[in-house]
Amino acid sequence: MMPIEPDLTLELRAGRRAIEGVAGCQILADFQWLSGVERWALHLRLAPPGLEPTELVPASTDWFLLVGKFYPDGPVGLYPAKENGIVHTFPHQALNAYGPEDRPLRSGKICTDTSVRVLGRHGLDEEPRAAATRMRWHVSRALEWLHAASKDQLIRQGEPFELPDYPFCDGCVVGFLEDAMSAAVWATTSAREGLVELARYPGNDRVLVVRQISTWSGKPLFRPAWGAKILVRQDVATGIWVRWDAFPRLPPWQPPTTGKELQQAAVLSGTDLLAFLDHLPDSLRDGRPHLLLIGFPISRRYEMPMERLHWLAVELPPFARKGQKFPGFRPGKAGRMIDRRELLNIAALRWVRSENWSEDEISVRGRFEAELRQKEILLVGAGALGSAVAELLVRGGAYKLTILDDEILTPGNLVRHSLGMNDVGRSKAESLSEWLNGISPHASVKAIAESFPPDPPESIGAAEIVLDFTGDDDVLAELARFRWAGERLFMSASLGFHARRVFLFQGRAEVFPREEMVRVLHQPWLLEERERSADTELPWEGIGCWHPIFPVRVDDIRLFASVIVKKLERLACAPASSSALLVFERDEGDCLLRQVGESPNA
Repeated sequence: MMPIEPDLTLELRAGRRAIEGVAGCQILADFQWLSGVERWALHLRLAPPGLEPTELVPASTDWFLLVGKFYPDGPVGLYPAKENGIVHTFPHQALNAYGPEDRPLRSGKICTDTSVRVLGRHGLDEEPRAAATRMRWHVSRALEWLHAASKDQLIRQGEPFELPDYPFCDGCVVGFLEDAMSAAVWATTSAREGLVELARYPGNDRVLVVRQISTWSGKPLFRPAWGAKILVRQDVATGIWVRWDAFPRLPPWQPPTTGKELQQAAVLSGTDLLAFLDHLPDSLRDGRPHLLLIGFPISRRYEMPMERLHWLAVELPPFARKGQKFPGFRPGKAGRMIDRRELLNIAALRWVRSENWSEDEISVRGRFEAELRQKEILLVGAGALGSAVAELLVRGGAYKLTILDDEILTPGNLVRHSLGMNDVGRSKAESLSEWLNGISPHASVKAIAESFPPDPPESIGAAEIVLDFTGDDDVLAELARFRWAGERLFMSASLGFHARRVFLFQGRAEVFPREEMVRVLHQPWLLEERERSADTELPWEGIGCWHPIFPVRVDDIRLFASVIVKKLERLACAPASSSALLVFERDEGDCLLRQVGESPNA
């Protein structure tokens, strides 16, 4: 069945009429529907007034303005035409490849969106959304973009740094760790190439992690400080690394897409891509493709001091096997010559997506203050509330966490616990620590599948923050008898009836201040809780004389866990704090918490 072409709407006509009045813009052909991309395409010629033409930016170029079916909603973008369009890739432009044969436009969409401030016209910063103005706005931005491109001014000092649009393949990613500490390591070594050890991330074959970078002889140069899950030895592959003085590109901002272009980019960076082939160990001549990691210094902003190394990964074809004979080549040199030929003959480079997984990079969307992140934390009680708090802590960057609990996960726990069916019948502490270590490549969560205090007690001696989520008086008694080597920050949380309230006791001391906690709790709070629950029959789990189950829903657990973590962060940042009991209660709409009481230690 032939696809049905949508009708040209009044909004599209209004946008087209507005473009007719833009100086430097000529409409060459009316809207046509491109079924391959599901967009309307308007053929334009842009000749910015006053533009001084260059070899790369002629005075007049042709473009296609693509808009969505439901304009003025949806995408809007300008792409070079295959005939009389620009053919190079510039900054703030997608890779300007030729594209499919059946389309009249190239793939190099230019960035005319609001995030680009390089055009210098503040009146064009905020994108309008009306039908009569949105297309015109993008065309005006494109004219300014061409002016800036002709003057080599698409990048300005101090703007956020961005790499060219490398054509990464789908389905695989390489994680590496580069920060200020690793930059100091690289500053002390003159090594420019060698071997890299890559490990498949446990449970995810699509992720490779840089485990070690070494010389050709295998001498370690840098071993990233990953978390517990990555440090466990997994399936390991060997690749190659090289260091360049600049990132791979051809002028003005073209990512290499073939083997020959990659070699040209290497020469521009002051190195020889093919030279490392003379040093390949026999272990790499195994008939399989290997990854090449290209490292180069970058800064967060253009033309600012270099801060750290960044790595790009590209897949190389299999190297010639050791001892393999090739007609016309002398023994010993045949393999290297064939390797060079194969590398240069790559018609389409297979770029593999790579990402810096340093703590400051992956936590840029939000993390706790350093006073909490850097602390050793002991969490006693890996039940519903404890597991929710533990997850929030690890996701916020508090990676030095020890989980202590001697219970086994049961199916009934799953109603409100963070774990799942795969963990039923296993230790809560061990399962939870494994799951938490999978949240971040930096997590180092440990498990102690025992009751408090553990044996040996030294296993928890480094804890600077002690959290109790057991709701068990016997555990509190044991906490009060345990002698810590210095002052600790304590926090104990318990839920009221039907989880209407959470009681949060906090304090700093060398021993858990149980007597203070009992005194402030045995105020009207516990008496009121008992009165509320006096005539209520609790639900039972299973058949027979089982203990009653405390009724709490998972959304209540997560609500209280968020408040607990926020209070914990504030307390960790405070230089000193007296013991206190904070009481929070859900409002009538069951959506928010409000503090209804505070009992300080007078």
